[in-house]
Amino acid sequence: MKHYTYRITNIVDNKHYYGVRSSVNPKEDLGIKYFSSSKDKNFMNEQKLYPNRFKYKIIKIFDTRKKAMQHEIILHEKMNVSKNENFYNIAKAVSSGFSLYGYNHTEEAKKKIAKAGQRPCKSETKRKMSKANKNQYNSQETRMKKAEANTGIKANKFKGYYVYKNEKYITSGELSAKTGLSKAKIITVSKDLGKIISKSSYSKTQFLNENYGIEIIGKSWEDIGFGFINIIK
Repeated sequence: MKHYTYRITNIVDNKHYYGVRSSVNPKEDLGIKYFSSSKDKNFMNEQKLYPNRFKYKIIKIFDTRKKAMQHEIILHEKMNVSKNENFYNIAKAVSSGFSLYGYNHTEEAKKKIAKAGQRPCKSETKRKMSKANKNQYNSQETRMKKAEANTGIKANKFKGYYVYKNEKYITSGELSAKTGLSKAKIITVSKDLGKIISKSSYSKTQFLNENYGIEIIGKSWEDIGFGFINIIK
């Protein structure tokens, strides 16, 4: 898997979009199968209707997603994409996600934001938020031990680890957050790891489209790194 930053340019309007992407083969991905993660429907539709108006450039390829994302942050900051009218990006990538600084919200959106900020927080809600904040820094190893102790042995619900590319996940939800596959799909896959990935399955599954080339058609889910480790009690 390769990770890269890219630029899409509307050569008619001289307008750009900077982003980051992970793909097996970037050159066969950008502008062919992938056209950005922009929420701007006009921008996305225009690429489909008038492909000759756009140029696609891979700026730099990295060996990790983290490095690619750091480069995206640098590009967004340098171009000030959230405030620059020559960019389709409405938010800048920052270390914590995306910043909408400089983006003009509608009056209705502003009222909703203001109302949300004024809403009183009940004591019980505060307690739960405080507890959640204290626990958010627990290591993966600690969370695994807690899952086995609290939900596994005591509640008898923990059956084993979901696996993807040698990384273990306590729940299907965690692996879903990592891959974008639904929890139901992950559970189905874990029960039938030998199931062959068909041409139809490949074309309909966004995760496979975005992370693998067509060469995986005919391989099993286990072949591409999925697994399940049963815990015998």
